[in-house]
Amino acid sequence: MTRPINIAILFGSVFATLTLINAQDQQCKPNEIYTSCGSCEATCDNPQPMCTMMCRPAGCYCPASGFVRNGNGDCVPASVCGAKMVQKRNTVDPCATTTCGPKEICVPKEVQCIRAPCNPIPECVIPKERSKRQVFPGEQTQTCKPNEQYTTCGGCESTCGQPSLACAAMCRPAGCYCPSGFSRTMNGDCVHDSQCPTGNSEFIPPTESNPCNLVDCPPNHRCIPMPVNCLRGPCQVEGRCVSAGLGRVARSLVTADSTQCDLNEVFETCGYCEGTCEDRHPTCESGCEKPGCYCPRGFIRDKLSGRCLHETLCDPTWRMH
Repeated sequence: MTRPINIAILFGSVFATLTLINAQDQQCKPNEIYTSCGSCEATCDNPQPMCTMMCRPAGCYCPASGFVRNGNGDCVPASVCGAKMVQKRNTVDPCATTTCGPKEICVPKEVQCIRAPCNPIPECVIPKERSKRQVFPGEQTQTCKPNEQYTTCGGCESTCGQPSLACAAMCRPAGCYCPSGFSRTMNGDCVHDSQCPTGNSEFIPPTESNPCNLVDCPPNHRCIPMPVNCLRGPCQVEGRCVSAGLGRVARSLVTADSTQCDLNEVFETCGYCEGTCEDRHPTCESGCEKPGCYCPRGFIRDKLSGRCLHETLCDPTWRMH
C-alpha cells in the first residue's frame, strides 16, 4: 500500500522543480512586462549590470529595449535618466589603451550580454569595414512582428498545440518572443490564447498503426518509428531499422550553424538538457550547455537510435520491445 504513495510523492517532487508557462498572475505597472524567465535590470545608477545566463523569478520587469529602473522603482526610458547615464556610458573607452596596425582604426566591438548596456571590447579594423552606426550591446536589433516582444533573455514559448509545457530555467538567445498570455501558431505568429484553434487542432498525435509492422529488419536489427521532416506534430512517421545493440549516439556539437544537424534537430547556441521517453522532463541545472544540435520542443532523444523523436512516439503501442 505504501508503494503507490511513494511514487506519487516522487513524481510530485520532480514536477515541482519544473518551471511551467502560465498566464500572467500579477498586474504590472506602466512600461513593465511580465515574463516567466526574468533577468537582471539596468537602472539609472547602474546602466551596465553584470548578469548571468539564468532565469530570475517570474514577475514584472523593465523591457530590454531602452527601459531602465529609476530611483522610484519605475520603468522609464533610458533617455530620461539624463546626462548621468550618458556620462557613465561614455566613460568606458576600450580603445584608449589599444594600438592598431597601419591603415587600421580601433572601434568598440559589441559583445554578447544578457542585459543592456554592456562594456564593449576594442577591435582593430580597416576603416571601410566600420559599421555606419554603432549598435549598443543589448539594443534591439530586429523588428518584432505583431504581439511579439523583444527580450535579451528569451524563455520557452507556449504554442496553440502545447499551451503549458515544462521549461528549464535558463536564458535563450535574444530575440522576439510571444509574451505571457499569447501562444505561437504553426504559422509562426503570436496570437492571444483565446484565438488558438479549438480542440488543439494544431497538435494531432499519430493514430495509424505501428509503421514497424510492415518493416522486415535484417538480423541483429530492430525497427523504430521515426518522424520524417517534421518539427511539430502532426508528423509523417515511417519505420526504420537500427542496430539492436546501438546505444545512445552523442549529440553532434557544431560551431557554425544548423546545417550539420540531423533530422528533427535544431542548433542552439545556449544548449539545454534533453528529455527521453524514460524521463521526458528532466531536472536541468540553470545555465547553458555547449552550443550544438538539440531536440526541439515536443521532441525527445531516443536512447536506442540517438535520434530526436516526437514525444507521442513514447507511447508503448508505438515502440517495439
